Amino acid sequence: MLAIQDITLTWGKDERGGQYAESRASFPSAYAEEAVTARCEAVVFRRSYFQDGNAVISAAQRLRICGILNGEQLEERIRWMSQRRASTYVSLADIDVTGLTAERSDCCCEVGFFYDAGRCGMPFRRGSNKNYNNPKSQLYRKNVLNERAFVLSDGQYGRIIWNERLSDADTGEWFYRLHIYNLFNAAGAFNGTEFVARAPDFLYEQTAALY
Repeated sequence: MLAIQDITLTWGKDERGGQYAESRASFPSAYAEEAVTARCEAVVFRRSYFQDGNAVISAAQRLRICGILNGEQLEERIRWMSQRRASTYVSLADIDVTGLTAERSDCCCEVGFFYDAGRCGMPFRRGSNKNYNNPKSQLYRKNVLNERAFVLSDGQYGRIIWNERLSDADTGEWFYRLHIYNLFNAAGAFNGTEFVARAPDFLYEQTAALY
């Protein structure tokens, strides 16, 4: 089983630098999760956070503070977000995590990262494309970054960190997002503490200066 923790931290232009950047430096890179004993090929845990000044709040807290929804709608949405379970997959090909690929070979799992032009923000990432000459790939003959991040053997743990700048569809203002993917190749069940028990065996970064 490949256990994946998908963490995002979003902030606006007012929190871009200075003391707010210093506050982001202490943002956790991993969290403990619930145990998963079901037989599946992959499980994905998703966590979404927002920076509000020097504070980091969860997506549920942001809904309450901003009043994006009202009354029963708000409470129902917050309750759903608080109780949401992990997503399980019977195939690695079905995993829906932006820019992430995973392929299994025997007991090993090859993890890759690519720039998804339809989902990723700026800057546009170009570079080595391992599928440039593969006509069956969606990235065939495309000048985009698409490379192997690392290979995980049983019991190994890897982390991918990347960032992006996006534009708000309503206001046109820039906002910023940090992504952290923690991946653990479990030989059996996933007990939930693997992401916080120790440092990763592998670290892959695609972090750029975001203006």
